[in-house]
Amino acid sequence: MCNYAVNSITFSSRNLGLLNELHRKVLECFRSAYAGRNLVKDFIKAHGYRNISGVNNTDHISACDESITAKEGVYYFRCETTTAWDDNMEPIIFLLKNEYGNEIRLSFCTEEPGSELFLVKDETGVFYPEHYKVEWNIGCASAAEYFCTFKDLFNYLQEMFPKAGISYFDALCDIEKRIYKAYIGANKNYYCCIYRFREYQSDYVECISNKEVA
Repeated sequence: MCNYAVNSITFSSRNLGLLNELHRKVLECFRSAYAGRNLVKDFIKAHGYRNISGVNNTDHISACDESITAKEGVYYFRCETTTAWDDNMEPIIFLLKNEYGNEIRLSFCTEEPGSELFLVKDETGVFYPEHYKVEWNIGCASAAEYFCTFKDLFNYLQEMFPKAGISYFDALCDIEKRIYKAYIGANKNYYCCIYRFREYQSDYVECISNKEVA
């Protein structure tokens, strides 16, 4: 059975008309979930493409803002896709380049713990500033927290797990090991996982072809 990645996506632009056009297509696709028509492929087909690669048949739009937000002369909206095996963002990158002239900026954050897939694409850090995540469970206590810097992460872990004796000089894997050794006896369901988001690097090639001409 495949692992599913959850991709939090933000589309932003100074061109409100163009962003409205994109938002309408994403929202229409999302609202068609009851008819089984909220697939990423359906969203791409709404732009006139018929031969589509780079997405799986189960990739779907799992959330979408009902409206566009304005902030300091820039407009944006958020949506979410759930995709099989990987982030599968290449078709959307292609679409923004070829249908919207790259006037719409794509920012996103991908999480798939089963494959240790944690990616972020956000040039300015405005929408997705966090670069670390920790999930833990000890006894009846548990949490999932995000952090922008290693210092913030370290200070949190030092406060939550004082018996581990962690140091700024420890690598993330060593911090996990120290916490494990100090707290494994507290609960049989114990876990503590620390993730670092890496910058998205696209090995993108054209993945959509044969646009149907009206």
